[in-house]
Amino acid sequence: MQKNVLAWRAFQFIKWGWDGSTGAPQFVRLPAVSTKERLWMVQTLLDEYPDNFELPDSLSASELTTLRAQRSYRMFGRTQFRYLLGSSGSIEQSSVVAIRNECDNGPTKFAYLGDFLQGSITVKGVEVDFSGNLSQSFIASEPLPGNGAITIGADSRALSFYFGGRVGLEGRVPNYALFSRDAPFIFTEMIFALGADGRDTGSRIRFSVNKTWSPSGTTGTAHFNEIRIYSRDYGTGGTSFTRVAPVFEIAGQLDAFIQSGDRTWPGAAPLPEIR
Repeated sequence: MQKNVLAWRAFQFIKWGWDGSTGAPQFVRLPAVSTKERLWMVQTLLDEYPDNFELPDSLSASELTTLRAQRSYRMFGRTQFRYLLGSSGSIEQSSVVAIRNECDNGPTKFAYLGDFLQGSITVKGVEVDFSGNLSQSFIASEPLPGNGAITIGADSRALSFYFGGRVGLEGRVPNYALFSRDAPFIFTEMIFALGADGRDTGSRIRFSVNKTWSPSGTTGTAHFNEIRIYSRDYGTGGTSFTRVAPVFEIAGQLDAFIQSGDRTWPGAAPLPEIR
């Protein structure tokens, strides 16, 4: 069954690549196929090709290195800021320094294709890169424009670290053919905001689908991506990282995630909402 799903996805991508038009992929009506069954097709692919590295509650420095080397994530980001406060209690913009500012999009993962397809192809002017490891093949995801940007709020009371991405062209085409929606971006916006006492107690994290996590643990009701947030554990000499936030699970959220995609082609990227 999974092979049939993968074959359908590959067929739609190849068909669009051969089509003379450069416009949006055509919606495939598939008579008698319900939306629920279309969602099943996407969920099957997600279930079949998970990340190989399962994140523990405590992450050692060596495990972090392994995680990054295997690219076993949908998104990876870590950041740390240093800044000074002015006499008004707001951030002095010229003093902002990113001690660490890293972000990377995890690749689209699917069945291992073997060594014969480990290069790249160009489809309608877009290069599709194939890579991978011994168990999975990768296709590069599409990064969010301005990935890793550091933004200072208009009132100089907050800093934003914003990054994200979405599946590559080979995933976006069949998604549009199934749902008439471009594949949505997954994104994270880490906002470091000053509280009334001048400390960064107003920190919050916005993520797809447009919901926010705050230090109180509250969150929206329809999140899709599983997000784990770690802080460096200085009690271990700074050699390990401890999970500090709830795990935001993806179970039951696929429909909301798909419907958040744009009906236009190509779908617009979400913008930071620092405030």
